[in-house]
Amino acid sequence: MFGLLRRRSPHRDTADRLYAAIAAQARQPALFAELGVPDTVDGRFDVLALHAWMVIDRVRAEPDGEAIAQALFDSMFAHLDVAVREMGAQDL
Repeated sequence: MFGLLRRRSPHRDTADRLYAAIAAQARQPALFAELGVPDTVDGRFDVLALHAWMVIDRVRAEPDGEAIAQALFDSMFAHLDVAVREMGAQDL
């Protein structure tokens, strides 16, 4: 219900597409098999965060980049919240 009261970011669709591309790149098997990143929750998060940081750093240099970077950050952590809840974590 409270989500209805918030204004939708005009950059949300762009941010969701960017996050999907980042997540796909962060899942490349070569990162784990050839570069030795541990195939664990922590290792996968580290790779995802590294990719997201690189994109956010690059996007911030563009016109309206701060807003897009914020929308990407929000999209990433909304997806991570769902993923962590699916693994069994919950609010106390």
